[in-house]
Amino acid sequence: MASIVLGINDGLIELTGALVGFTFALKDHNLVAVSGLITGIAAALSMAASAFMQARHEEGKNAPKAAAITGISYIIVVMLLVIPYFVFSTPLHALPVMFAVAIAIIAVVSRYNSMYLNQSYFKEFGMMFVFSLGVAAVSFIIGYFLNKVL
Repeated sequence: MASIVLGINDGLIELTGALVGFTFALKDHNLVAVSGLITGIAAALSMAASAFMQARHEEGKNAPKAAAITGISYIIVVMLLVIPYFVFSTPLHALPVMFAVAIAIIAVVSRYNSMYLNQSYFKEFGMMFVFSLGVAAVSFIIGYFLNKVL
């Protein structure tokens, strides 16, 4: 379960931020989609490698399994978040759909986490929501600034 949550949470936080930044910096839906895929797949491989290295140092953990589950979870999130950029002809139309997908993922994962950990659903949802949107907000500012400067 920890490997799934790691892949999903990191995928949401990193990729929503990257896609928001790409949306405002690149202004072309295909460039945003391809950049998101490249970023997301590279990050998924990085997270899988990190999960493997971490699991090697934890007694009773299966390092290859932890790496595979983390990487696959991350790639699923990448695919779900990038699809709107292939479907819509402008990144600004894809952006709210990407956020809706991210919120749906947060809702599902929060529900499962709250049941698994016997904690408040709203606490889990709120924490994931704030982290994802906080990174997206910072990325928006960076993307907007780079678009103006470059």
